[in-house]
Amino acid sequence: AGVLHPEDLPTDCLEVLGHTHSQRISRMIQDIVKTSSDGGNVRLSPEVGPVVEKLRNFLFANVYTNPRAKAEETKLKDFLGWLYHFYLKHPEELPPLPARAEDSLERRAADYLAGMTDHYAIADFQRRFVPRVWMR
Repeated sequence: AGVLHPEDLPTDCLEVLGHTHSQRISRMIQDIVKTSSDGGNVRLSPEVGPVVEKLRNFLFANVYTNPRAKAEETKLKDFLGWLYHFYLKHPEELPPLPARAEDSLERRAADYLAGMTDHYAIADFQRRFVPRVWMR
């Protein structure tokens, strides 16, 4: 949405965590696994923990509460609402995911949406609601 560019991220955080989303996620997961392998609490190491906290604070200040990003929230809620109600009306379109017998249709639809990436959800929305002629 043009709220933040990679070069805007704190350089010191990138040096520790990595320069791509994938590198940062991998670094945090590896650190949690290594640091928590003693059977104690799940935690980040003293080296990585403060860096993650700094990046988190930066993202809250510059992305999550950014007026441009907040302006998109209504669109996001509407977009997800359309998909949610579609799956309630068409449960046969939900994938055969492992579900507990007591899971309601509402829970299954919400869980399915929660597992979608942004790009997949947008593609799913387009497939279901945007006339094909408009997508050329």
